[in-house]
Amino acid sequence: MPEDQDSVTLEDWAGAQNLGLTLLFTDIVDSTRIGIKLADTTWIEALFDHFSMARLIALKYDCYVVKVIGDSLMMAFRRSSEAVQFAVELTQSTGVDYICIRVGIHSGEVEIRRK
Repeated sequence: MPEDQDSVTLEDWAGAQNLGLTLLFTDIVDSTRIGIKLADTTWIEALFDHFSMARLIALKYDCYVVKVIGDSLMMAFRRSSEAVQFAVELTQSTGVDYICIRVGIHSGEVEIRRK
């Protein structure tokens, strides 16, 4: 994952508009309940810690963070094996002791479209 990813589009990273990729989605288990319990400031700090850990782990892999969606990540990987390895690592070390995640992985042909 390039450190200056903000300047690289998904299409630039992928090298094409139509290709096979593996998409990974994460979701924090019981995030609404945790967020209510912690209050906004503490919850937002926990989210930042979690996403920082995800980005740190992602540096090991050829991947692209497509977007952050609330408490979730959407990422693209060139190889499904790397998506699975990333998922295992992030599940085991989420960056916050009380955060557990679910991960979904989809592999297949994608079409990258600009808004």
